[in-house]
Amino acid sequence: MVQSDYWDRPAFETVRPRRLIAPLVFNSGHSGADYPERFLRMTRLDHLSIRQSEDAFVDE
Repeated sequence: MVQSDYWDRPAFETVRPRRLIAPLVFNSGHSGADYPERFLRMTRLDHLSIRQSEDAFVDE
């Protein structure tokens, strides 16, 4: 069995409001910018090509 490069990191984060005032859920899933060394060794893409697939400013 191959262990994920991210086995020690949570897949998502839950941020709860101080108090509930509206029944809304916001989700902004994205690919991120953390590339494991194993992935970088296996890809044929250069760093710029990989970065172009990101939604780079979603966290801002």
